[in-house]
Amino acid sequence: MELTDQNRANLGQDGAVEPLVKMFTSGNLEAKQSSLNALHNLSASKANVQRLIKSGIVATLLQLLFSVTSVLMTLREPLSAILAKIAAQLEVGTVLVKQDVAQQMISLLHLTSPVIQCHLLEALNAIAACPNASKVRRKMKETGAVRLLLPFLTESRNTKIRNGALNLIYVLSNDMQGGELMEQLEQMHLNTLINIVSSSSTTDDEKAAAVGILSNFPVSDKNVTDMLMKANLLPILVSILTSSTPTTPHLLAENVSAVLIRFTLPSDKKLQHFSVENGVISILVKLLTCGSIIAKCRAATSLAQLSQNSLTLRKSRKSRWFSCAPPHSTDTFCQVHDGHCSIKTTFCLVKAGAMPPLVQILQGNERAASSAALSLPCNITTRRDLGKWEQLVSENSHVYNQLSRFLKKGLA
Repeated sequence: MELTDQNRANLGQDGAVEPLVKMFTSGNLEAKQSSLNALHNLSASKANVQRLIKSGIVATLLQLLFSVTSVLMTLREPLSAILAKIAAQLEVGTVLVKQDVAQQMISLLHLTSPVIQCHLLEALNAIAACPNASKVRRKMKETGAVRLLLPFLTESRNTKIRNGALNLIYVLSNDMQGGELMEQLEQMHLNTLINIVSSSSTTDDEKAAAVGILSNFPVSDKNVTDMLMKANLLPILVSILTSSTPTTPHLLAENVSAVLIRFTLPSDKKLQHFSVENGVISILVKLLTCGSIIAKCRAATSLAQLSQNSLTLRKSRKSRWFSCAPPHSTDTFCQVHDGHCSIKTTFCLVKAGAMPPLVQILQGNERAASSAALSLPCNITTRRDLGKWEQLVSENSHVYNQLSRFLKKGLA
């Protein structure tokens, strides 16, 4: 029977779940199949999922899912779908947050049909995302879950399966430390992730997960940076943020801004120049204005890294008698850095217009982003000074000239 959401809820409220559960637990194979399909239909209602939990059916479902009896394997498809519905509800999905459950589900992935694989990956993603599932995630990593999932990124033609595996790898990679992730992935896998990011046929959610995995590699690993450079990843990331709209998922911008920290390390001026030539500063300033708290924090970190070299890259204000170089335009002079600056040559944040959005961050209650903003060389030492800075930015049409004189002491 095709049911509307309201009819499903009404049937559950009228007591349809309990007799179906009894029929499933005590009936023959045909009765189990019929009742399980009916329960799958009803499980689209959140209230009915609650009733299924209270009935105690979960343990029986798991037992049958992991059964090797060939006759019972025909039940795997509807029961895996029901388990996915249960796991999707955070308040009740915690009943599945057990180490052995996740491990056994992963072990089934390569032994079942694509339909069941989709349901299992949906359930595994919900389980791994639970706040109290840290032990489960750790166990999954220790037993090689990432390596078992990687083939789905390249071999599966089913988009839903690939996305499920991609998201689960991303969730697990968030907890990986140091070079742990690099031990799991090879260069071919990095290329696969980059292809997902650059493809016009992939969704923003897929790109967010792929970029998220790339962002979890240690930023100090130069081998990874070299591979990402050879794959021309940076212009792709800049293009993603440049073309972003208010409907673009926050996670995509957050993960892209995390990768940009790698490309703005102050220890590599050549890499910084390459990043700035590709328009990184403008999109970082854009994130300060309209990004999420996490994106603002990461953008401020990248800008702080770039600004660390502004003083050493500036051109002195003093003219040289015997210099053959043409004089600098007065428009390029920056009193903050006491020299001639520009966005592309000295990564000057004053010239880039980064100061007003940084002030807005400091005015707000976003502690993490404020901390990152204060890591810029233009340090503010007291709240009274901060108030002066805010007033200059908001009221003075020549804000940068006056602001530079005010902040000059902080640059010493």
